[in-house]
Amino acid sequence: MALTRNFLKSMALTDEQISAIIENHAETVEALKKERDGYKEAAEKASEVAKERDTLHAQLEKAGDAAAVQKEFDDFRAAVAAEKDTAARKAAWRDVLKSGGVQRSEFIDLLEGQTDLKAIEMKDGKIVNADALLEPLKAKFAPCFGTAETVGTQMIAPPAGDGKPALTKAEILAIKDTSERQKAIANNLELFQR
Repeated sequence: MALTRNFLKSMALTDEQISAIIENHAETVEALKKERDGYKEAAEKASEVAKERDTLHAQLEKAGDAAAVQKEFDDFRAAVAAEKDTAARKAAWRDVLKSGGVQRSEFIDLLEGQTDLKAIEMKDGKIVNADALLEPLKAKFAPCFGTAETVGTQMIAPPAGDGKPALTKAEILAIKDTSERQKAIANNLELFQR
């Protein structure tokens, strides 16, 4: 069953509710399409690897030189393993940078370039001694590191006096200097809230 405006109206929903549902539905559909496209790309890559495997297998049968083909396959396998290792190191290092206080992705990219990922020691998918690796970066690139701080709303003191405005609305609007007029409006907001 399609999700249509007429269907939603038959459920006695308001136009605003219908619009919100349609927007959320459209976003969900877009996200699913992107996910589908990602799976399609992965399937195409797997298909390419399978074709390459079949080609190498055919070459092996034709050539009869199993050692050469085995070496090519081992080299290919080593390249894939190195690529996976580099990706895992990169992801783990980015996580360490984020947990170390780097908030912006531009800073993460900068600091990632300052680190030799191959020299990082890893154990069980985690970086060993991550704090020691962060210390030189914190010393050299201190502005990139920080912590999020929540600040409450600043309290504003009520205007002094007996509660009666010092000026009338007409007097405030007659002030020629813009900044003075704005200050007077801010000090007498109750005149402009009716």
